[in-house]
Amino acid sequence: DVLHSWVGDLSAILTAPDSTSHIIFSRIGESGPGLGDSSNLLGVYNFTDNESANNIWNAAALGGSADIIPPGDYRTSGVGTPIATLLTNSFQSSTNINGKWVLSVIDHADGNSGSIASANLFILTLSDVIFKHGFD
Repeated sequence: DVLHSWVGDLSAILTAPDSTSHIIFSRIGESGPGLGDSSNLLGVYNFTDNESANNIWNAAALGGSADIIPPGDYRTSGVGTPIATLLTNSFQSSTNINGKWVLSVIDHADGNSGSIASANLFILTLSDVIFKHGFD
């Protein structure tokens, strides 16, 4: 559950217990030196490898100044680009998912504030995906 004005100021990075890290999103809307998108975050945002999830850069671009990016499911995005490596690919070499996972959020600019009320991490193993809907 996130609240922050000016999403283009932010970067979010997930780090696994083995120190492998993945950018969840970074400087949304920034195409060069300067400011990113002025949209705001307000609600629950899920970041996933699901191809049907929304593109957060597109959602931000649809709004104007002080618009809220709709809460929902989004794909991860890279630095200066709406396209990123899948979470699965980033963490596939992690041999142990048990341990301390760290979500780091960086505010790259002064003048805006925000908060994170909660964050959750759900890890599905291959067997979870295979048997998610049961079997015959």
